[in-house]
Amino acid sequence: MRQKLFAEAAAPGLEEYREVVFDGICQHLVMLGVRTTRLDEHGNSDGLEHLSHYTFFVASVGQQWYLVTAGHVLEALDELFAATDERVELSFLADNFGSLKKENKPLHFPYRPGMGWHVYDKVNGIDFGFIPLTDEQKEDLLIGGNQSLSDAHWTRTDDPELRAYWMLGLPGDLNQSCNEPNRSGEPRKGVAAVVMLSLNRIDEADVTEDPRGWQTELPRFIGRINVDIPFGIEGMSGGPIFGLCRLPNGNLGYTVVALQSEWYPDTKTIFACPVHMFGELLASHVKGEIQTPEESG
Repeated sequence: MRQKLFAEAAAPGLEEYREVVFDGICQHLVMLGVRTTRLDEHGNSDGLEHLSHYTFFVASVGQQWYLVTAGHVLEALDELFAATDERVELSFLADNFGSLKKENKPLHFPYRPGMGWHVYDKVNGIDFGFIPLTDEQKEDLLIGGNQSLSDAHWTRTDDPELRAYWMLGLPGDLNQSCNEPNRSGEPRKGVAAVVMLSLNRIDEADVTEDPRGWQTELPRFIGRINVDIPFGIEGMSGGPIFGLCRLPNGNLGYTVVALQSEWYPDTKTIFACPVHMFGELLASHVKGEIQTPEESG
């Protein structure tokens, strides 16, 4: 089961494109779902399965496809799978978001710590991770109607003029409120609530928080959510940020701009890693310059 939720676009004259943009960028969105049961000090289960949602999107360099997210998301996943007070029962991919996707059952995806590569460098502002996909996993996603964000998105030399910005992901507050724990042994059910939020891009001078908390050595995309939201956006980390642009043929289209990393809820200010940063790291993996722990071990 799925829900489609988004706030009104604040940019004048763009409301009519909201559905089109949502459906278009959902072609790149994938959720990694993890079902866990909680354990007492003796290792006994509480008899309930809890569903957690993690935001990923599909990117590619040449023929190699990847699941991409924030580095701190992969770090948290590795910690969850190594935890002693929780046991992972199942991990899977859900990819049927937006009207352009096909109805698709969850895809079997046994996550393993070390199967991805990530960096979470708060000083430099690099927060990025990826999981290389096999040809079989790539084919499964293609069947569901997924499209990858190709290297053309971060090798363009002349960026188009961007008219508006949106971010996409699965906020934890909203998804937790939509999902009750399943009793072990009962049929599994769940809801995935995808949210698209409109942003204004701002300069560092417009950030009111203490610079010691957010300034980094490398520049990041900074935006401010320009709509009221009754929930936090934790869980949207790793989701793509898109800009609406005019294509060479005169039609409106979108381009990926950055990857969501952190936010300040009081001012709804978000910080994201620029697209060229993770594009270069994916290209390095294709060249064999960086390897996942599994590949190097």
